[in-house]
Amino acid sequence: MSTSDTEQPAVDPALFVKDAALLLKLAQVHALENKIFDGPVKGLIQVLDKAAVDVVLVSMADTTFVNGVLARLRGSLAESADMLRKALERIDVQELTFERGITEGELREFLGQYQLAFRSPTPAADAKNIKGRVRVRSISGNLTSGPAFQIDARQNVLRTFARLAVTTQEALTALQAGQPFRSTNLRRAVQSLADAAVGHESLLAGITRFPNFRGELHYHLTSVAALTLLMAMRLQLPKAALAEVTMAALFHDVGRAGGAGTEEDAVLAPIRSLLKLSEQPSMEALVQASAAFEAGLPLHSHQVWNPGPLGRLIAVPCRFDLLTGGKPPRRSLAPDQALRMIQDQAGVRFDPLVVRLFVQTVGLFPVGTTVRLSTGQLAIVLEVPHDAVNFARPVVKVVRDEAGPADYTLDLATDAAGATIVASVDAVEEGVNPPHFLLS
Repeated sequence: MSTSDTEQPAVDPALFVKDAALLLKLAQVHALENKIFDGPVKGLIQVLDKAAVDVVLVSMADTTFVNGVLARLRGSLAESADMLRKALERIDVQELTFERGITEGELREFLGQYQLAFRSPTPAADAKNIKGRVRVRSISGNLTSGPAFQIDARQNVLRTFARLAVTTQEALTALQAGQPFRSTNLRRAVQSLADAAVGHESLLAGITRFPNFRGELHYHLTSVAALTLLMAMRLQLPKAALAEVTMAALFHDVGRAGGAGTEEDAVLAPIRSLLKLSEQPSMEALVQASAAFEAGLPLHSHQVWNPGPLGRLIAVPCRFDLLTGGKPPRRSLAPDQALRMIQDQAGVRFDPLVVRLFVQTVGLFPVGTTVRLSTGQLAIVLEVPHDAVNFARPVVKVVRDEAGPADYTLDLATDAAGATIVASVDAVEEGVNPPHFLLS
């Protein structure tokens, strides 16, 4: 995220979100003449007067900004952000701009227009008619706010991935303590990641390979969930189905001792996951338990069990993450080596159709892989080709050539010199930091 060089308003982002959310919620259920509006309206006007500049509020998924400053929300403030998101989602708006000098009457006028749009059979269409000193705008999918600031979409993908990892760790702690876990925060984090990933699917796949996101169980679960989400997005599943599939992937391996673990752990993890999730008193947990067990089974278990579609889908990214994210002293495989091993087991251990879908999602050389080119250049894979014919010829960032350090992009599918990938190499041994280039 970057902010402009203009003076920032004297506004507490978290409290401003709380005040704005409260007013919109009141407008949904009360007549504007109700005295209940008096205090909140006066309070927000006082804050705006003190700011003395336009205040731009952006709410996308669980990410909320006030004039470019991230509103750090905890407890009841997080509930306010969720209330704000739902209030704006109804009218398909993600941005509100409160102009400097706005009066109580003008704020009430906006609330009246918002109320009409919210209660209308066509709220998004009617929201376009909102005029006055509070401007509304839909910025879905573009993450560019108004003139006050810009949100770095790539950093937002990283942030939402990390948010899901932290929330997953909290759920694991609850499970280990024998406590029921609440899926509300997890679902919100999953939805945030899904929203942020649109248009940045290759980057999300690359983030799952970041070195600092390996080794711990909650990172393994988050990485597998993110990769499963990308596969489900490629299948163009409905929004609700995306959440269900990703939630199942998020809990498929809760019985595992660590990120990679031992061979014994690999055998026992599906059963442990099944038993652990079965302790939870909900149908959702039972669905996740079934998927967790099936994801650890061979493709054809004959008389014992035949894995269902969800288990088959999760099994491939799970194996890929375990092969590429081994904890010392176990050696991690390069992503392309792991993919070749998985392809060799298609039809035996894994569903061939799922393996094909996974390769289409991450490519033969997944994003973030450090590679050596036939021309001697050292490069990092930036983007997966859309055409299967070019899966071995992705877009790369050259970081070293015959002249020394470099920083330019090369599309191997159209490169006039005909450069190809000779082999993947170890980024640490080459002194390269892939995350820097993926996020720059």
